[in-house]
Amino acid sequence: MAHSNRVLAMLVLAALGASCGDDGGRTDGSASGGATSGIVTLDDEPRLDVAADGTAGAEDGGNLGGCKKIDVILSVDNSSSMSEEHEALRGPVFDSFPQALLAVNGGLDDFHLAVIDACPKPAYFHDTGIGGACNFSTGANSMVSSSPELAQEFACVTNFSPTGYMGQPDMCIDDGSLDDDDEQPGLTAAAAVTGEALMGPNAGFLRDDALLFIVTITDEDEKLADVGTTQEIFDQIVEAKGGDVNKVVYLGIAGGSFCVGPYGTASDAVQAKALADLFATAGRGMFWDLCMGELETAFQTAIESQVDSACVDFIPEG
Repeated sequence: MAHSNRVLAMLVLAALGASCGDDGGRTDGSASGGATSGIVTLDDEPRLDVAADGTAGAEDGGNLGGCKKIDVILSVDNSSSMSEEHEALRGPVFDSFPQALLAVNGGLDDFHLAVIDACPKPAYFHDTGIGGACNFSTGANSMVSSSPELAQEFACVTNFSPTGYMGQPDMCIDDGSLDDDDEQPGLTAAAAVTGEALMGPNAGFLRDDALLFIVTITDEDEKLADVGTTQEIFDQIVEAKGGDVNKVVYLGIAGGSFCVGPYGTASDAVQAKALADLFATAGRGMFWDLCMGELETAFQTAIESQVDSACVDFIPEG
């Protein structure tokens, strides 16, 4: 399809150090592939990247400013109906994800990668899969792009277990009610980078000089069991980056309607869309319709249309 070809072309250009992309955060709400709201458009105009002195830089990919590090959180629904999505994460998504991310802004130094399910009780990043401890090379509960065993570590932790952190069980419930608190990927990501979780097991993950990239995936909807509105989740995430939404990119993946799609049944995710749209309105997020499938394209599109421009514009704290 034309969109996929364009994404592939963008990835090739990025790998060669070219600086093509968007115009710095313009949104038009148009659909592209499975992106049903708030997608930042890609144009055919070349972009002058920001140089180290904050001025327009060279198109040859020379002395680029912006961020050189990205902290990535994957907050993923761990219900039994998500097996197809989990397999896609370990397969076509991961096959291209590290290389595409490292090509951002002419080449990153590294990225941190953390995986957690949709339960914020506790909001500790997982270091255990269904087969047991994943033994990350970092010695922590998150991974780093330089790990020689990154593929194995990621495969281990995305074989989700109900005991996600050092054998500690989730305390969420799953009774089929509207108040299920194990269906909160957005809130879980927010809780993971604030408060007790960040001061405790998740310490060291979030860096002042790194862009924060959050991906949430569910085939149901964000349950507001512990908060009143999606605005509260948005505010909590932004506060984790010093109150600056420009230091965050949010990709929400859920059903755009009730459907039986490529990954099975998905609900109409009203709240998940609303949360993603808050970031899209700020020029730092998008929603991908799970009913359309193609999770790998969702990741690639977010990286090319949002993460790259956010990283170029990034100004580290201090």
